[in-house]
Amino acid sequence: MRWLDALVECTDTTATGTVLVTAGHFSVVDGTMLESALVECAAQTVAAALGQRRRASGDSSPAQTGMLAAVSNFQITARPAAGDTLTIEVREVKRLGPMLMIAARIVVGQPPPAGNVLQAPPLAEHQAGALGGLMTGEGASPTKLIATGELTLYA
Repeated sequence: MRWLDALVECTDTTATGTVLVTAGHFSVVDGTMLESALVECAAQTVAAALGQRRRASGDSSPAQTGMLAAVSNFQITARPAAGDTLTIEVREVKRLGPMLMIAARIVVGQPPPAGNVLQAPPLAEHQAGALGGLMTGEGASPTKLIATGELTLYA
């Protein structure tokens, strides 16, 4: 089950993806997305970034199986409504062998379009730092922070 609509930016340690919340999706109940679906969106952004990095390095072998091992400090301030576009930012915090700790930040709204990840430029310096602050800029829609937290994945 793939929820991520696009991986719009990807560097060695960060990635940004988008998801359009649709009314017919099974994670939407009474017009809003369930909180647990936000965690899954963050995990899928990480998985897409790992796959993109493998392809960019010339590795064409089948994707590795990974799994979400832990969720910590995940704070959700609002549930997105059907019709909302989520922008999911993830940043690698720590890696120990196959274990990967990620900081995630999810906003409703979109940053300026970066295009297809295969041609996307690296994140700007101010975006590659801590994931605090809201994204704004020419071509961006207003954004509202709805979730932050950390994921630990076996990748």
